[in-house]
Amino acid sequence: MDATTVAIDLASVVLPDLLRLALSLLIDEVRTLEARVAEIDQHLKRVAATRPVAQRLQQVPGVGVLTATALESAVPHIRAFRRGRDLASWLTPRESSTGGRRSLGRISKRGDLRG
Repeated sequence: MDATTVAIDLASVVLPDLLRLALSLLIDEVRTLEARVAEIDQHLKRVAATRPVAQRLQQVPGVGVLTATALESAVPHIRAFRRGRDLASWLTPRESSTGGRRSLGRISKRGDLRG
């Protein structure tokens, strides 16, 4: 459901004025954020179109503009990895296991904390 659908539904419901105002402000904010996301998407498409590595990465099934540009910017130098397996292990969380207990590192919603 997008902000426009919510606004249409909001018009047909009886709500207190204060709640209607608050929801209207939130809908406006969502519309603004949607526009900013669309603008960033367009910018990333333009950047990816000029980057040969990003273009090659997008040929892999399931890899789009966002993944290709993020991967290109996250990997310091692809020649540092001898095989694809080495790159994959670098991208995954660290594992620290002992005995029968397996403990994986974590990646937060902010991303991998590697510098």
